[in-house]
Amino acid sequence: MLDEGTVNQTTQRYYSARSLFVTNMLSDAHSRVFSREAQDFLAALCDRFAERVSILMAQRVKYQDVIDTGIKPDFRQDTEYLRQSDWRIQGSVEDSLKDLQEITAAPKRHIITSALQTGSILFVADFEDSMTPVWERVLDGQLNLHDAIHSESYWSARQNNDALDVATGPTLFQCRVRGLHMTEKHVLWNGCAMPAALFDFAVYFYNNHRQLLENQCSPHFCLPKLQSYEEACWWSDVFHFTEQLFGLGNGTIKATVLVETLPAAFQMEEILFALKEHAVGLKFDIHDYIFSYIKTLKNHRDSVLPDGQAISLEAPFVNACCTLLAAICDKRGALAFTEPAGSYRPQQSEYFQSLESVGRDQKTRASTEQLLCPCSGPRTEQGMRQLIAVAIKHIEACLSDNGCKSQDESQAATVFTEMARVSIWQWIQHKQRLDNGSLITKALFRDYLSQEINIVRKQVGAVRFDQGRYCEAAYWFSEQVTSDQLSDFLSLNSYESLP
Repeated sequence: MLDEGTVNQTTQRYYSARSLFVTNMLSDAHSRVFSREAQDFLAALCDRFAERVSILMAQRVKYQDVIDTGIKPDFRQDTEYLRQSDWRIQGSVEDSLKDLQEITAAPKRHIITSALQTGSILFVADFEDSMTPVWERVLDGQLNLHDAIHSESYWSARQNNDALDVATGPTLFQCRVRGLHMTEKHVLWNGCAMPAALFDFAVYFYNNHRQLLENQCSPHFCLPKLQSYEEACWWSDVFHFTEQLFGLGNGTIKATVLVETLPAAFQMEEILFALKEHAVGLKFDIHDYIFSYIKTLKNHRDSVLPDGQAISLEAPFVNACCTLLAAICDKRGALAFTEPAGSYRPQQSEYFQSLESVGRDQKTRASTEQLLCPCSGPRTEQGMRQLIAVAIKHIEACLSDNGCKSQDESQAATVFTEMARVSIWQWIQHKQRLDNGSLITKALFRDYLSQEINIVRKQVGAVRFDQGRYCEAAYWFSEQVTSDQLSDFLSLNSYESLP
């Protein structure tokens, strides 16, 4: 049980006998969703699963070290029996998911309200790329989801298909937790920042599963940045433990896995098998996938890519992953999804509709060479400058706690900044040239950066520029691009500067 801790009418802070410590005071509103009982559940999860995350992250480092020596990714030999076995995911897939438009956005109250009024949708509450993980904002997001899911008028509208003036409308909720690589520094487990994925899962599940199940909806999660079969097994164990703890049937919890890393492309069947009791489907995200392709193959000169604008779904390595994903999902009874290209946009799934016949052809299997085959295209001065400008605006928005949203929302997603960072870094490292003949060097990058920061100043105005953190954002980006070692995620560094 949890100790009493400090409690008064305005703030609450709890201390757990299981070595769970909340570093910040909680408001009364936040205590509704991060209650003593929710913390007790979180402590139980940490006790069983937190240490395994460190092992999984160490396995990622070991895998990348091998790739950096010149070895290319490939299908695993030790799991070939799973790919050759005859199995399908268990439990029924919610057919309604096939017909819903998807909106992926930060779980802000006004966004949820607008989303629920648009009609039949799948609202993906994104705690990862669509918001800056400031402590108060994370808790606000959980509170907003709780209030929407527990709204009687919302469920009445679902049953009657009514259009109301409040946050209502027939929809399904999905919680996109943060990746396993991220931590929640405001909650310590045994003195260390705990896995952010566990925090997001525990708080959302504890507060909402009963209400969802009472209304014939599953607690549904979206799992980002997975790279391996072992990581999927970890999530399966978390789900099974939770279902047993709360007396729920096997497979009550549902999950959609984002295929957005190159290592995961070679283990999609293994990932589905590990989550076969809970999996709904696989979802492909082209922008995160391009970022992962560059980052994973950063030392491979034969895998350098052109401008991101020149990479489409028809690019060989992208097309091969989509084709393989569609075939696997059809074979294993799962759904195949595309990830919306931007935040807060309805999903466009025409590409996977065009792949329907491909997915039904069991002989259609992308090879290792196809999954790794890069695409050709230009590297332009305009494209490089655009990458720099996008990065400055986005990083500034995050540092200023604007929820990972620049004023130009089409360029707001975190992944675009990551693509810019790894692309320019790789061009510099491998001595690539722009189509105008200029050699891409650290000096050229710094020259463009200096010019672009002045252009941004003119665009936003002197007052907004001076009040903002644009110079700090430019410094952050420059440090990342000109470093001799490429860091895994920009968010891991910027997170430490957030309150």
